[in-house]
Amino acid sequence: MKAVLGELLVATSLLTATLKFAGDITVQLQGDGPMSLAVINGNNQQQMRGVARVQGEIPEDADLKTLVGNGYLVITISPEEGERYQGVVGLEGDTLAACLEDYFMRSEQLPTRLFIRTGEVDGQPAAGGMLLQVLPAQNAQSDDFDHLATLTETIKAEELFTPAGERSAVASVP
Repeated sequence: MKAVLGELLVATSLLTATLKFAGDITVQLQGDGPMSLAVINGNNQQQMRGVARVQGEIPEDADLKTLVGNGYLVITISPEEGERYQGVVGLEGDTLAACLEDYFMRSEQLPTRLFIRTGEVDGQPAAGGMLLQVLPAQNAQSDDFDHLATLTETIKAEELFTPAGERSAVASVP
């Protein structure tokens, strides 16, 4: 359960980082599983809060489908000024990242890849992620996006968890 909640927090953080206005984004999972509701709300200042509703015993390593069951991903964008927008897609992917990629393709027709990792660093929970999107105003070639997404798939969790200034500048090549 910690992994899925960590993924939800990272995803919301990545999405709020794209806001170009004062307001907030709510990312919500709803379903018929033991975790029937999980919600993270974040604003354009990267302030986050969340809640989950859980019933019964849940294995520590439970995946998204086991936790939420049959359900939906709901994303609500609420600008301080202007109209609120809400998009809903079924939880058809095996991971939260796959479900979010599906959301962007269906609701915004925007090729998107999310790389979200959770784990531990020095015995403490850690999570990190990266969001790749084709900019709507750009006429990016699909091959370029696919190539970049393929390269990004090689990123290790430790690389996402470690701040850029703390990484070693030396790489070993076999």
